[in-house]
Amino acid sequence: MRLAARLLVGSSLLLAATVVGLIVAADHVLRWHLEADIATGLEHEARLVATLLPPDSLAWPDAPRRLGALIGHRLTLIDPKGRVRGDTEFDRAALAQLENHAGRPEVVQALATGAGRDQRLSASTNERRLYVAVRGGPPGLAVVRVSTTLAAVDAAIDAVQRGVALAGLAALAVAALLAWALSGTIARPLVQLGTAARAIAAGEAPEFPDARIPEIADHVLALRAMHQQLDQRFAELRREREETHTLIESMADGVLAADPLDALLRRDSDLAAQVIAGDHAIDALELKIEELVIDLFATQQPMARDLRLLMAAMKIANDLERVGDHAANIAQSTERLAAARLVPPEPELLEMARQARAMLSGALAAFVKGDSKLGREICRRDDLVDALHHSVFRILLTHMMEDPHVIGAAMELFLVSRNLERVADLATNIAEDVVFLVEGKTIKHHAEEA
Repeated sequence: MRLAARLLVGSSLLLAATVVGLIVAADHVLRWHLEADIATGLEHEARLVATLLPPDSLAWPDAPRRLGALIGHRLTLIDPKGRVRGDTEFDRAALAQLENHAGRPEVVQALATGAGRDQRLSASTNERRLYVAVRGGPPGLAVVRVSTTLAAVDAAIDAVQRGVALAGLAALAVAALLAWALSGTIARPLVQLGTAARAIAAGEAPEFPDARIPEIADHVLALRAMHQQLDQRFAELRREREETHTLIESMADGVLAADPLDALLRRDSDLAAQVIAGDHAIDALELKIEELVIDLFATQQPMARDLRLLMAAMKIANDLERVGDHAANIAQSTERLAAARLVPPEPELLEMARQARAMLSGALAAFVKGDSKLGREICRRDDLVDALHHSVFRILLTHMMEDPHVIGAAMELFLVSRNLERVADLATNIAEDVVFLVEGKTIKHHAEEA
């Protein structure tokens, strides 16, 4: 149920409960006051009748009819033994048939205190009546009792209750209209506030409501401040993400610029030394990227794609650092081969170097462009480099079996082949990280096939 409907139903139920309470109160409180007023009047009339009764007991059976007609109520005369000696509604012959009244509550109370009252269904007329009895009358009588029906009281109570009910219905209608208008005033800015919050979550520009209710206005101000803070954090995150991106590109440029195989082919020790020295700069860049990513984790708490980007950036930086290490290893092998007997590198070794360099360049291009399709293509090319590595191993093994003097140089070339194969593996790792970054899927260890 929507908020406006809940407010309307709640206010209507509250007002309905109030009306019911008023009706119940009218039934109890008003009835008590009306019955008390009637009882007081009946008591006065009973005392008046007691003074007007004839002393002759033979006239008592007929006196209640005459006096009852004067006061407009039923009159009953009761002797000390509880026998009815006269009653407005019964003639002289029927009096003997009436039951003894000595035990009636109002009679007992009147004999004890001088006056008594009670209300009940009349045994003789079968209607709800109010009985008021007073002690008094001529000698031979003990109690004069006056009674009246409570139908008039019930009618008065019913009239009041109908009036209260009608007034309550009118008030309920007015309150419903007011509650509907008020609920709209309250619910509308809340709905707009929820829409603004969803827009913020979706990264869209929110439209904040103009709320005049202080409590809702406070929430609007809080959400607006949160949006501003998120904007600042996202701007900082984008800036630092771009810085991370730039550092990785710089690191990749450094790795790709190092060409240890060129030094090998030219047997250039100075060029090999430059490659080895360049590895220190790559190590420094990796540490800088790692520190930047850790700082972003601690201060920005990135989520979704931003989180995947930072995780991929740290792993790619580590892979590039290892590529730099393998390039340095190839350069060190070049320095050792410079003084050894030359064993011409096989075409397979040159093709390995070309493929490994192309894979690394393609994987880094996929990262820069966010191209998962290119990343998957790079992963499929790793098998070719593995096959070339096995081929180089068999060829070098054949050379070593034919001429033991080239074993040292052949082993160095095998190490070069092994390092190139590891460069291709690391390029594959980078390509897999690109797929994870773009698609949120892990394809390492053939996870996608499983």
